[in-house]
Amino acid sequence: MMNRVIRVISNDPPLLRVEDEDIGAPGPGEVLVHMLLMPVHPADVLQMRGQYGERPDLPYVPGFEGVGRVAELGEGVSRLKVGDIVLPNLRGTWRDAAVVPERGLIVLPRDVDLAQAAMFKASPASALVMLTKMVDLPKGAEVLFNAANSAVGQNLIRMARELGLRSVAQVRSQAAADQIADLAPDMILIGDQQPARPLTAPLALDAIGGEATAAMARLLPDGATIVTYGLLSGAAPRIDALDLVFRDIRLRGFWLARELRTMPGKEIQQIFATLGDYLPRGLIHSRVGQIIPFDQVDRLIDLHDQPREGKLLLATRYYSAD
Repeated sequence: MMNRVIRVISNDPPLLRVEDEDIGAPGPGEVLVHMLLMPVHPADVLQMRGQYGERPDLPYVPGFEGVGRVAELGEGVSRLKVGDIVLPNLRGTWRDAAVVPERGLIVLPRDVDLAQAAMFKASPASALVMLTKMVDLPKGAEVLFNAANSAVGQNLIRMARELGLRSVAQVRSQAAADQIADLAPDMILIGDQQPARPLTAPLALDAIGGEATAAMARLLPDGATIVTYGLLSGAAPRIDALDLVFRDIRLRGFWLARELRTMPGKEIQQIFATLGDYLPRGLIHSRVGQIIPFDQVDRLIDLHDQPREGKLLLATRYYSAD
C-alpha cells in the first residue's frame, strides 16, 4: 500500500515535502499502525534547522512521538487487537502509517483524548524525570522554571503539586501568565519581576538559555542547580562568574533521550507507569493550538515561529475529530 510521509529535504532554510512510499504488510510479531496525530516540538524544528544535538542525514522523516490506531496484525500477535490506540516506539513518526514490532507499543484506553495521547511521551516524561531524578527534593521544596506556559511548563505545574512541591513559574508576559493562571502555580513571576521574598528553590529548570539562565541563577539560593533542557532563545546558557564561583550555582544539561538510555529498565517502566496513571486524572495536559493536515505542512515552520497558545499537531488522513 502507498503511504504518505513528510521528509525534511533541506536545513537552511528548512524545507518539508510530502512524499509517497510503499509500505508492506506486517510480518510475524509486527502490527500495522495508522498514525493519527503527531506533535510539533521545538526539538523537531531545531533538528530541521540543523541546530539539534542529533542531525540525521537528509532527507529524513521527522517526529519524536505520536498516537496511532492498530489497523492490521501480523502472525503471532496476541497482546493487541485491531482498533487499539497505541504509542509507537518509533523515530520518524510524521507518516500516515508504519509497521512496527508489537513489543514496542504502549497501549492506551480506546476513549483516550487523542491530542493528549499524542503528546504523552516527550513533554510529560521530561517534566517528571526532571522533577524526580535531577535533585533529591524534599516535600514542600520550591522549583523554579521558566517558559511556564509551554507544554513542559504546564506539566511541571501539575506534577509539582502532585509530588508535594511548590512551583515558581516564570513567564515573559501578562498574556502568558493568564494562560497558566487556572493551573494555580504557587508563584508567578512575569518578565524581570523579582519575588516578594528570597526563593529557597534547590532546583531550577531552564527552557530558554542565554541571559534567561543568568537571570534565573540570580534568584536562586547558594548551591542550587539549574538544569537547562531547551534553548528557546537560540543562545547558549550562561551564568555570571559571581554565581558560579562564589555561590556554587551549578549548571547541567538535560536531554530526555540520553536520560532514558542510561536509566535502568525498571525505572523507565516506573516513569511511564506513573504517566499512565496521570493521564486519565488530568495531570498530563497541554493546550492544543492548532491541528494541521499533512497537505498544509508547508505552513508548519511559519506557524511554529508565530506566538500562539498551545501546541501544534499534525493530522494524518486517518484522523477524525468526530
